[in-house]
Amino acid sequence: MQVLIALIRQYRVFLLFVLLETISFWMIVQANHYQNAVFLNSANSSIGSLLQFTSNIGSYFRLGEVNRKLAEENIRLHKENEELRKRAKFVKISPIIDSMVVSQYNYQIAEVVNNSTNKGNNYITINKGYRQGIRKGMAVISPLGVVGQVRDAHSSFSTAVSLLHTKTSVSAQIKKNRELGTIRWNGKSAKYAQLEGIATYVKVQEGDTICTSGYNAVFPPNITIGIVRKIRQKPEQTNYEIEVELSTNFNRLDYVYVIKNILKVEQDSLEMENFVEIDE
Repeated sequence: MQVLIALIRQYRVFLLFVLLETISFWMIVQANHYQNAVFLNSANSSIGSLLQFTSNIGSYFRLGEVNRKLAEENIRLHKENEELRKRAKFVKISPIIDSMVVSQYNYQIAEVVNNSTNKGNNYITINKGYRQGIRKGMAVISPLGVVGQVRDAHSSFSTAVSLLHTKTSVSAQIKKNRELGTIRWNGKSAKYAQLEGIATYVKVQEGDTICTSGYNAVFPPNITIGIVRKIRQKPEQTNYEIEVELSTNFNRLDYVYVIKNILKVEQDSLEMENFVEIDE
């Protein structure tokens, strides 16, 4: 014991330096979520496992809420299924020959191991990566609505640009009349985003559901984004100022679905060819 104390005294300056460097590095990573995500994706598997372990502990204490969310989602799916069954009784549906039409989108569940909501540009880290089929550009949703889009995919973890990002936009529509607009976040409350591009002659009112349009080949159509809460019309403006309450609670993200559009490459290629022809 005396030898150990003597060694600590002898190398106390060096040990203090290493300790302060470690604390400084950790504070930088923790205070900047994108750097945190990059560090996680670039670090070895033991670092990723450590963060995963920490996340698992937090998830254990949130099991009650997770189960409640799953129950609510099951109820919603049962209601939708029942509604589709009722409609099918009155509609003659021809058999679908092309199975690709049925399975255009693949869904994969992932756990959120890191997340931020209090910055102007927020990111999310999930515990699935390149080895699990995650690729850059894939859509990310929660059981309740849109979450974001994959930015980087490494071997076992991926980072996603959150919807709570000032440079992110999502093609959206008013569900009841399919009027197209764009969802953007103004960098303020994590509960609200703004719906842009809705002309003042369009019928829109508080309580209307806003969902994805499906036109950007990333998100499937009709994924809920939120509910209209405020509508403003300023003089001489041709578009409304619409505030949307987001359906996803970004402060309590536990699990998400990563969506792969199987036909995205084909659609992007076709659209690129058309753009080239028009330019010529």
